[in-house]
Amino acid sequence: MNIRGRVARLRAGLAGRGGDDLAHIVVWVPAGGDPDGRPPGVYRTGGVLDVVYEGDGPDPVLRTRVMEQAAPAALEIVLGREVVAAPTEEPA
Repeated sequence: MNIRGRVARLRAGLAGRGGDDLAHIVVWVPAGGDPDGRPPGVYRTGGVLDVVYEGDGPDPVLRTRVMEQAAPAALEIVLGREVVAAPTEEPA
């Protein structure tokens, strides 16, 4: 299962939970890479915050504001535009 599938499973598991107002998962997705096609912004579903950002990476100022809405031990996942190739083994 790829990372997007795993994030979707985590999101689905937390979506129906009530409780405090703090998010437990923060997912950063580049604009154009969001599976729902949403424009840049912050979207909340239950205990999950989805942040669609523009540029090469999340803005530090925006990250600070978003993390104020998250629990101290929240899982933060940053998805990027690039596909990182698996490391190659070097001969011994």
